[in-house]
Amino acid sequence: MNIARLSAAVASSKIFDDLAVAVPALVVYLLTLAPTITTGDSGELVTAAATLSLAHPTGYPLYLLLGHGFIALFGFLSPAVAMNLFSAVTAVATCLVVRRITAELTLDRAAAIGTALLFAFSQSVWSQATAARVYALGALLLALCLLELLRLYEGNRGSLGRAWFWFGLGMANHTVTIVLAPLLMMASFGFARTWKQRIGAGALCLPGLSLYAYIPIAASGDPVQNWGDPSGGERLIAYLSRESFWSKRYVDEADDLWSVAAHYLDAIPAELSWPGAALFLLGVGVCASTRRGMLGAGLYLFVANVALMALHGSRQDILYWSRYMITGWLGLTLIAGFGFARVLAAVQRPVLRASVAILVPALAVVVGYSRADRSSDTWAHDFASRILDGVEPGAVLLVEEDNVVFPLSYLHYVEGRRPDVELVMQGINRLDQMRIDPSNIPTYLSHPRELGMPALELVTDGLVFRLMPVGSGFAGRDWAGLASFDVVEGPGALRYLDRSLIGNYYFLKAINLEPRDREAALTAVRMLRAVSFDNAVNQVNAGLLLERNLELREAFEAFDSAAQIDPANDLAVARARLWRAALATVGGVRDPAQRAERLAAALLDAGHSDLALRILRGAGITE
Repeated sequence: MNIARLSAAVASSKIFDDLAVAVPALVVYLLTLAPTITTGDSGELVTAAATLSLAHPTGYPLYLLLGHGFIALFGFLSPAVAMNLFSAVTAVATCLVVRRITAELTLDRAAAIGTALLFAFSQSVWSQATAARVYALGALLLALCLLELLRLYEGNRGSLGRAWFWFGLGMANHTVTIVLAPLLMMASFGFARTWKQRIGAGALCLPGLSLYAYIPIAASGDPVQNWGDPSGGERLIAYLSRESFWSKRYVDEADDLWSVAAHYLDAIPAELSWPGAALFLLGVGVCASTRRGMLGAGLYLFVANVALMALHGSRQDILYWSRYMITGWLGLTLIAGFGFARVLAAVQRPVLRASVAILVPALAVVVGYSRADRSSDTWAHDFASRILDGVEPGAVLLVEEDNVVFPLSYLHYVEGRRPDVELVMQGINRLDQMRIDPSNIPTYLSHPRELGMPALELVTDGLVFRLMPVGSGFAGRDWAGLASFDVVEGPGALRYLDRSLIGNYYFLKAINLEPRDREAALTAVRMLRAVSFDNAVNQVNAGLLLERNLELREAFEAFDSAAQIDPANDLAVARARLWRAALATVGGVRDPAQRAERLAAALLDAGHSDLALRILRGAGITE
């Protein structure tokens, strides 16, 4: 065979098509790969995989076990980078399966390549391919199950048993895979003739489901991360059923369902890009006339995923984290593949067909690159490092909130940073009782809290709060900023969790600077508001600081913003209502003393004598 024939054979092979997807996807993922842990679950998941401990419910046993092996395989990398790479590799593998599915559905190689790359560079998939998360692996297992089901219905060597096997593994990674259960049941009754065959095929999901035995086994070994100690009994049931998470459900009444549906429909162009959304609409038209079964399957995946989110998702899960909808986005992408094929059917020249096929995903890369790029994302690592570096030797560090706890867990337990520090991770490990002695053992909290102990007080000390006896004279260290945070000038293309952590940084910066430099502190508060504009808790914190510094109009705006973001935030709603009424009493009043007196009177009527006294003192009125 000469070179020309060999080249032609390669160009016509499935291997060539797979490379046409894998190479650009992997290159882009590696260019945008996070260099360490990121905000959110990343630090917790890497720690659980590296130490064979537990992640938050439902545990993700398959991910942790495979991740542990991947860390060992790439021992020359840090565990964080190895797990980030694991996400990239599984995301690429998912895209290859998507290419196979689309090729078998449309019989158009170019359309299959373009569809797979469209999925690769969709907002959610790309975001999960560059950091340690469970969703890329989940998408791979779901796609493999769908491939087997498709082949069954197409009469193309599909296996019901293999479909159930992939389903079991998918459930051992993330329970969102449950949306495939109805499709599997339909296939079982459609392609297995007897109950014996159906049961035999369904039983092949058991190897995957059996991996949940890892949870009680790991918990019984007192691991470094032991969420509620689910070693057995009621605690294990509560863990597997995510009992503590149901109270956070966003949907509370029927009207909420419409808002959830509207949100996800509105998100389609952002997720698939506008050209991708157009291809989806064209694909709906094509499938409605020629492939109604595939149209129903694709739309089912989307609707079922939305329903699952409405059933269990929190406000943040639904409004900010589209990664939970990867199953639904895959369903819509497969429909878009038919639109791709219809467009390419009108193009005859091979070079032009290839150009059109890569145009849409190329546009998605250009538009989404700045948002997806994690290559300089070190915020979680930098924040946690500063905390650990700043506490005294032998300190007790009580921490809470995911963006703080998880990076600290990774640095402390995986990288071995500050082994002298006792890290108490509230909300993760069971803490029945604990004796603290701040007079003899340096004790720190990551967040300000009401102590209920008159003899003790919290003193701001950098990024943490030190617990000290009242009257100790301890004033904390001078503020030393973090360069990676201080260069941020606005929200830009930052993700929600990144903006939330940066907002928390500016909150702490303001508290530190407040006693020494009021204007600098107020500048930090305003930066907090600008960067973390959609985080209700950060907006409330900003409002409280502005209120304390008698910047009352800005305080009201911060509270009102928080109340609009999250109407269930009672403090935000109450404070916004209080200041709206109080400020209404001084409309048109210019004299500072009169304004102060009217505001004070309104606040006294509302039962806020402390605020009234502060306003009067701020205006120089002492009687």
